Amino acid sequence: MSLPLVLRPAALEDMNAIRDWYERQQAGLGAKFAEAVQQTFERIKAMPEMYAAGHRGARRAKLKRFPIVVYFRLLTDRIEVFGVLHGGRNPRVWQDRIWRTSTKSTGLETAVALRNPRSTRGPHRREGPGGQRAGSST
Repeated sequence: MSLPLVLRPAALEDMNAIRDWYERQQAGLGAKFAEAVQQTFERIKAMPEMYAAGHRGARRAKLKRFPIVVYFRLLTDRIEVFGVLHGGRNPRVWQDRIWRTSTKSTGLETAVALRNPRSTRGPHRREGPGGQRAGSST
């Protein structure tokens, strides 16, 4: 028995936006994109462990013919897709989504943002009390 594949709301929004963009580029291309996504979902459902786990357990599956990547996590009761993004996007986009977790066991109903301690400041910026940069006088 394969695990259910659950799309987080952000992943669904990604898919719809990309499909619409391809459809505006050429009639029928949006439908071909949707078909490629569905085929990728079927590959993921059939063999989710075929894709190596990376940052915080995230796995990535590339679409055939399109420069798009499906980002997902393999959980005990489901496969959770949290992003469908262009492969050239800043990794921070999908990495920040890992910090979000669902409040329901299905993962689709509601998403709650958890505080990401690195998202409030740049990776090289150190802030002192009151949000001032360390070592600055103003």
